[in-house]
Amino acid sequence: MPSADCNRTLVYVGCLLEALGGLTIMGFASAAINQDPPIDKVWWMVEGGQAYLVTMVVIAICLIFLSLVGIFGAKSRDKATLLCFYLLAFVFITVRLVYTSVIFETFQPNQLDAFVPIFKQEWIKMVSTSKQSSDSIDSKRAVAFVSYVQSQGKCCGFDDASADEQNIPSLNCTSTETCKATFLLEFRSAIEKQCIIIFIFATVEAVTLLLMCGFTCRKKEAPAFSKVKNGVGSVRRV
Repeated sequence: MPSADCNRTLVYVGCLLEALGGLTIMGFASAAINQDPPIDKVWWMVEGGQAYLVTMVVIAICLIFLSLVGIFGAKSRDKATLLCFYLLAFVFITVRLVYTSVIFETFQPNQLDAFVPIFKQEWIKMVSTSKQSSDSIDSKRAVAFVSYVQSQGKCCGFDDASADEQNIPSLNCTSTETCKATFLLEFRSAIEKQCIIIFIFATVEAVTLLLMCGFTCRKKEAPAFSKVKNGVGSVRRV
């Protein structure tokens, strides 16, 4: 059980890490929702991508709330609150480690070919959108995304560099290289970056949680002599 003289500073550090982890995940979700940087639009292209973003937001909010629970528990030295904080922290650390591992494994380079038809369809849709009202947000985002991929790979189109349906006229692309390989590389890079950062945060939090439990939890020693109901005492061997 957490001792009365628990090291509150260590708990505060753990709470700070929980909050930072939540804010980091919230930042990733916000970037994907606003599609800034442009490559984060990829989350809107895959099946389950939007559900992943919603899950990220929910986890981020829970982590920030959990950090407040931990601060309250440390400040008030409330045993029940601290135990709740430790338990929930362990649960959310496990969730993040498992979830990032699943996402990382699902989008392995050798498995991305299965998503190529979807990516191609989305690419053509963006080109079509860009040819509509140039002042619309969707049009600007489509141009920004295609322009980003083309500049990264010095390429044109998705799998046909000369196809009009795969090129935005205003970008005046003249390369003969297609952007398929660059697109897949940038997609994988975006996923790796997010998963690795979330995984590192969760690992550091796990280590901190173990330290918190080690420093703030004490096993209460049984007394050397205890009085029983009939008035006769019992001696505990040491």
